[in-house]
Amino acid sequence: MIKINLIQKGAKQRNAMLATILELVLFVAVLAVAGAVVIIWNGMLSSDIKDLQAKVQREKQEQARLKKIIDKVETLKKKREIFERKISIISELKRKQTGPEKMMKFIAAALPDLFQVTDVVERSGMLNIKGVTFSSFAVSKFIKELKKTGMFEDIDPKNLKLKEGGRAEMYEFEITSRIIYTDDDAEAGDVANP
Repeated sequence: MIKINLIQKGAKQRNAMLATILELVLFVAVLAVAGAVVIIWNGMLSSDIKDLQAKVQREKQEQARLKKIIDKVETLKKKREIFERKISIISELKRKQTGPEKMMKFIAAALPDLFQVTDVVERSGMLNIKGVTFSSFAVSKFIKELKKTGMFEDIDPKNLKLKEGGRAEMYEFEITSRIIYTDDDAEAGDVANP
């Protein structure tokens, strides 16, 4: 009789099947671990992406807020420049208004007796004074008094001539001078000649 050893053959098949199952289980476990790693990695990346998107959104909101502030500052700068120009114009007008008034007060205070001013003309910081007097010494006294004020520089007596006719000796004169307006002539303004 022939003996067949079925046990050994079945054990080999069973061992081969167990090895295949073990390989399959290990493969599935590796796949599961790899899948879990991918899912966890994906979750972390999704979280990072959401955080970055939220940060970008916050930065855009901050940028929009700062843009409004920058626009407001630019508007205020333009308004400030306009106001500074207006203040400058007002100061210049005030200086031009009070400067001639002060000049006329100085001229009136410097007038000696028997002295008459007939014409006062100011152009581009230059003053031309014309008048008559009974004494040539009165003209020099007038010039001396004008120099004391500090508002008149380069005083030059142009003409001094004896006027013909009349009962008394009269002299006609013409004086030119440069006028210096200062900050004291107005509350604000530059030292300048109008």
